[in-house]
Amino acid sequence: MKGRVILIAVLLLLVAGCVITGCVQQNTQQETQQKAQGTQQEMQQATLTIFNAGSLTIPLQDTNKEFKEYAKSLGYSVDFKLEASGSVKAVRKVTDLGMKPDIVAVADYSLLPQFLYPKYTDFYVLFATNELVLCYTGNSKYSNEISGENWYEILARKDVKYGFSNPNIDPCGYRTVMAMKLAEMKHKKTIFEDLIVKHTNIEADGNRIITPKVVEGDDKAIIRDKSVDLLSLLESNSIDYAFEYKSVALQHGLKFVELPDEINLKSFSLAGWYGQVSITVWKKEGNEFVQKELKAKPIIYGVTVLRDAPSKEIAMKYLSFLLSDKGREVFARNHQDFLEKPVAFGNIPDEIKDLVEVKSVSSSTETKKETKKVELTIVGPNNEVKELTMDDIKSLPAVEGKGGLITSTGVVKGPHTYKGVPLTELLKLVNGLSPDCDVKVVAEDGYEMLFTYDQVMGHNFTTYDTQGNEVPPKGDLTPILAYEMNGEPIEKSGPLKIAILSSEGQITEGHFWVKFVKKIEVVPKTKTWTLTLKGAIEENLTLNDFVSALKYHGANWTDENGQTWTGIPLWLLVGRVDDENKHEDGAFNDELAKKGYKIKLIASDGYTVLLNSTDIMNLTAHHFQRNTGH
Repeated sequence: MKGRVILIAVLLLLVAGCVITGCVQQNTQQETQQKAQGTQQEMQQATLTIFNAGSLTIPLQDTNKEFKEYAKSLGYSVDFKLEASGSVKAVRKVTDLGMKPDIVAVADYSLLPQFLYPKYTDFYVLFATNELVLCYTGNSKYSNEISGENWYEILARKDVKYGFSNPNIDPCGYRTVMAMKLAEMKHKKTIFEDLIVKHTNIEADGNRIITPKVVEGDDKAIIRDKSVDLLSLLESNSIDYAFEYKSVALQHGLKFVELPDEINLKSFSLAGWYGQVSITVWKKEGNEFVQKELKAKPIIYGVTVLRDAPSKEIAMKYLSFLLSDKGREVFARNHQDFLEKPVAFGNIPDEIKDLVEVKSVSSSTETKKETKKVELTIVGPNNEVKELTMDDIKSLPAVEGKGGLITSTGVVKGPHTYKGVPLTELLKLVNGLSPDCDVKVVAEDGYEMLFTYDQVMGHNFTTYDTQGNEVPPKGDLTPILAYEMNGEPIEKSGPLKIAILSSEGQITEGHFWVKFVKKIEVVPKTKTWTLTLKGAIEENLTLNDFVSALKYHGANWTDENGQTWTGIPLWLLVGRVDDENKHEDGAFNDELAKKGYKIKLIASDGYTVLLNSTDIMNLTAHHFQRNTGH
């Protein structure tokens, strides 16, 4: 009996222990849940919205993951909304659509002062770099032949398709187009004409590239809103080649051709070389679109936190993380190089001052719309000056008619319908024009064209039919300052340009059709001359022909006395008559020059110099000088 009592006692104790243990476990679980709920309640919820360039998507995604973990130590639970687009579109979503992200990160830092600073943000930071490459796959046509020296020849082949992004939307797009012009300058071949002008509606006036509001390509040159949109076309063999950033090519495991530094926009030491080329893009201001000119420059990415960012406190912590060594490591893993030290402009927040080099910037970078902008200056024979706004110009007697031009390569454009003010009417504002004077028309980039008295009156123009054949003039010709084309304001080459109207719809030489006109000046009559070129064919270049060619092919040389001479490289002039190819790719016949022939230079006074063809093959220092007429 005693043994049973002990056994029952032990059993009761065990049961009681189980009950007690169960209670303790239940209490522990409840306490853990309560602590977790309390921690969750203590964590501050935040959503960061980032508008970013498409080429930044992959490194920012990795940065976001690491910052999300880091933010927990700061008491934040952060979610991200990453909106990738072309960089121009990213800033326009702020300026045009009124959207409010926390952070804007773009592939061209200059968009930030151009569009956002100081109206939408107090500062901006330059932080990362890149370079342009030409991507391809193993299935791309002629991929076994392409190199950094012949890429433009491969792209020009009839069966090759290539792509780039929209210059109005994506910096990679306008950088690609400017790189084509830089390639043309480097190789002295018609690369921009062959790859851009012939296959898109993008044009150029010398080294200034003009984009229309709506950019279009053909079935050879494929254009998409942002460069990363081309990757699927490349991988599906819909195109053979695509211009991308090197970081994007490496991130996606693509093959690529590295372009020379004079073209790839990588080298800071070549900033002056790059800056010779510019492009106009379209920007919306209020309810109207305006043109914005951008110069080619080394590729540098920019980032900012907006002044009214919805989650500004955590956005600043994110920017600090991005600019720190940790952010630099993330970008390096994704093949994106940082600047040695990021550079910041504006009113720099304390959170990042130790991470950046601070530089000053003027508030004049903000785009200001002028309500009464002077569009044209007219200077009379006695230095009378008349400044006209667009309203002033449109108030003058106007004419409307058809006209068209033929380029130096024989391409006919038009005829189109133009409306504007005859030059004779404009000159009445400064006491008119006499037969002993000429008229100089000056574009905003300094390009000049001289019109004789007879030409202002509508005479002495060479005329062509719409097939480009030279024909005798028929009917009246009227040079006008045009402000409308086909009933619309002139966009790509305006707002003001010279047009030569013909009552018979005849075509005139393109160099007289000055774009972006800013000044019309009456000057003393200039002594004209003609340069005769004789070879396999013969050609006569007038003073105006020569001046027009200087815009595209001019070069400078400084002699031992410090005097600078301006002219056209001799090999270009020889190339116009050494065979039937006057202006296309390979106009200067290298093979013929290697065989050897003599070049005779004869001055107006009979002075003669003999050169060998081999002497000028790789030289650009020989010039016909405007100053002497030689």
